[in-house]
Amino acid sequence: MPAVEREDVIGIRLTVLGSGSAGNVTLLEGLDQPVLIDVGLSYREVARRLETVRVPPPSVGAVVITHAHGDHTRSAALFSRKHDVPVYATGATREILESSQSGNVASWGQLACDTTSDICGFRFTPFEVSHDAAAETVA
Repeated sequence: MPAVEREDVIGIRLTVLGSGSAGNVTLLEGLDQPVLIDVGLSYREVARRLETVRVPPPSVGAVVITHAHGDHTRSAALFSRKHDVPVYATGATREILESSQSGNVASWGQLACDTTSDICGFRFTPFEVSHDAAAETVA
Protein backbone atom coordinates (compact mmCIF):
# COMPACT_ATOMS: atom_id res chain seq x y z
CA MET A 1 0.00 0.00 0.00
CA PRO A 2 1.53 3.35 -0.98
CA ALA A 3 2.22 5.84 1.78
CA VAL A 4 -0.39 8.55 2.27
CA GLU A 5 1.17 11.99 2.45
CA ARG A 6 -1.84 14.15 3.36
CA GLU A 7 -3.25 13.96 6.88
CA ASP A 8 -6.79 14.62 5.68
CA VAL A 9 -6.79 11.59 3.38
CA ILE A 10 -7.91 8.31 4.87
CA GLY A 11 -7.50 5.12 2.94
CA ILE A 12 -8.33 1.63 4.04
CA ARG A 13 -8.30 -1.73 2.37
CA LEU A 14 -10.58 -4.56 3.49
CA THR A 15 -9.69 -8.00 2.15
CA VAL A 16 -11.73 -11.10 2.88
CA LEU A 17 -9.18 -13.91 3.12
CA GLY A 18 -11.75 -16.57 4.00
CA SER A 19 -15.49 -16.70 4.51
CA GLY A 20 -17.72 -19.62 5.33
CA SER A 21 -17.97 -22.65 7.57
CA ALA A 22 -14.39 -23.69 6.68
CA GLY A 23 -13.06 -20.50 8.25
CA ASN A 24 -13.42 -16.73 8.40
CA VAL A 25 -10.55 -14.25 8.16
CA THR A 26 -10.71 -10.58 7.17
CA LEU A 27 -7.74 -8.27 6.78
CA LEU A 28 -8.12 -4.56 7.54
CA GLU A 29 -5.31 -2.25 6.41
CA GLY A 30 -4.91 1.48 6.95
CA LEU A 31 -2.23 3.94 8.01
CA ASP A 32 -0.96 1.87 10.97
CA GLN A 33 -0.47 -1.88 11.34
CA PRO A 34 -2.94 -4.26 9.69
CA VAL A 35 -5.60 -5.98 11.82
CA LEU A 36 -7.08 -9.45 11.35
CA ILE A 37 -10.77 -9.75 12.11
CA ASP A 38 -11.22 -13.39 13.07
CA VAL A 39 -8.63 -16.07 12.35
CA GLY A 40 -10.72 -19.13 11.54
CA LEU A 41 -8.43 -20.90 9.09
CA SER A 42 -5.27 -22.85 9.94
CA TYR A 43 -2.24 -20.73 10.75
CA ARG A 44 -0.45 -21.99 7.65
CA GLU A 45 -3.40 -21.06 5.42
CA VAL A 46 -3.78 -17.60 6.99
CA ALA A 47 -0.05 -16.92 6.51
CA ARG A 48 -0.22 -18.12 2.90
CA ARG A 49 -3.23 -15.92 2.12
CA LEU A 50 -1.64 -12.90 3.78
CA GLU A 51 1.47 -13.40 1.62
CA THR A 52 -0.69 -13.55 -1.54
CA VAL A 53 -1.90 -10.01 -0.80
CA ARG A 54 1.65 -8.90 0.08
CA VAL A 55 1.10 -8.57 3.82
CA PRO A 56 3.82 -10.30 5.83
CA PRO A 57 2.21 -12.05 8.82
CA PRO A 58 4.63 -10.37 11.30
CA SER A 59 3.32 -6.95 10.18
CA VAL A 60 -0.15 -7.64 11.64
CA GLY A 61 -0.66 -5.63 14.83
CA ALA A 62 -3.77 -7.20 16.36
CA VAL A 63 -6.50 -9.81 16.07
CA VAL A 64 -10.15 -8.95 16.71
CA ILE A 65 -12.53 -11.84 17.42
CA THR A 66 -16.23 -11.40 16.64
CA HIS A 67 -17.40 -14.50 18.54
CA ALA A 68 -16.26 -17.83 19.94
CA HIS A 69 -17.01 -20.20 17.09
CA GLY A 70 -14.13 -22.31 15.78
CA ASP A 71 -14.58 -21.05 12.22
CA HIS A 72 -13.68 -17.59 13.61
CA THR A 73 -11.04 -18.54 16.18
CA ARG A 74 -9.25 -21.67 14.90
CA SER A 75 -5.70 -20.27 14.81
CA ALA A 76 -6.12 -16.93 16.59
CA ALA A 77 -4.13 -18.09 19.63
CA LEU A 78 -1.28 -19.50 17.55
CA PHE A 79 -1.15 -16.37 15.39
CA SER A 80 -1.10 -14.23 18.54
CA ARG A 81 1.72 -16.19 20.16
CA LYS A 82 3.79 -16.55 17.01
CA HIS A 83 3.69 -12.80 16.23
CA ASP A 84 3.25 -11.47 19.79
CA VAL A 85 0.03 -9.61 18.97
CA PRO A 86 -2.95 -9.02 21.25
CA VAL A 87 -6.31 -10.67 20.71
CA TYR A 88 -9.28 -8.36 21.28
CA ALA A 89 -12.58 -9.93 22.34
CA THR A 90 -15.51 -9.27 24.63
CA GLY A 91 -15.21 -10.56 28.18
CA ALA A 92 -17.69 -13.37 27.57
CA THR A 93 -15.92 -14.50 24.40
CA ARG A 94 -12.58 -14.37 26.19
CA GLU A 95 -13.91 -16.59 28.99
CA ILE A 96 -15.04 -19.20 26.49
CA LEU A 97 -11.72 -19.11 24.64
CA GLU A 98 -9.70 -19.25 27.87
CA SER A 99 -11.52 -22.44 28.87
CA SER A 100 -9.94 -24.11 25.84
CA GLN A 101 -6.53 -24.08 24.20
CA SER A 102 -7.83 -21.16 22.11
CA GLY A 103 -7.27 -18.89 25.12
CA ASN A 104 -3.49 -19.29 25.23
CA VAL A 105 -2.66 -15.96 23.54
CA ALA A 106 0.24 -13.50 23.78
CA SER A 107 -2.04 -10.92 25.42
CA TRP A 108 -5.68 -9.90 25.59
CA GLY A 109 -7.35 -6.64 24.63
CA GLN A 110 -10.85 -5.84 25.85
CA LEU A 111 -13.84 -5.15 23.61
CA ALA A 112 -17.15 -3.98 25.03
CA CYS A 113 -20.37 -3.49 23.12
CA ASP A 114 -21.17 0.13 22.30
CA THR A 115 -17.72 1.24 23.53
CA THR A 116 -15.05 2.49 21.14
CA SER A 117 -11.59 0.88 21.22
CA ASP A 118 -8.57 2.22 19.34
CA ILE A 119 -6.72 -0.68 17.73
CA CYS A 120 -3.81 -0.13 15.32
CA GLY A 121 -5.13 3.21 14.15
CA PHE A 122 -8.73 2.03 13.72
CA ARG A 123 -11.65 2.86 15.97
CA PHE A 124 -13.76 -0.22 16.65
CA THR A 125 -17.22 0.23 18.18
CA PRO A 126 -18.67 -3.27 18.42
CA PHE A 127 -22.38 -3.89 18.83
CA GLU A 128 -24.22 -7.08 19.62
CA VAL A 129 -25.96 -9.00 16.84
CA SER A 130 -28.12 -12.11 16.95
CA HIS A 131 -26.20 -15.34 16.29
CA ASP A 132 -26.10 -18.85 17.74
CA ALA A 133 -22.89 -18.32 19.74
CA ALA A 134 -22.54 -19.10 23.46
CA ALA A 135 -21.43 -15.50 24.12
CA GLU A 136 -22.43 -12.28 22.46
CA THR A 137 -21.51 -11.86 18.82
CA VAL A 138 -20.17 -8.47 17.84
CA ALA A 139 -20.14 -6.75 14.49
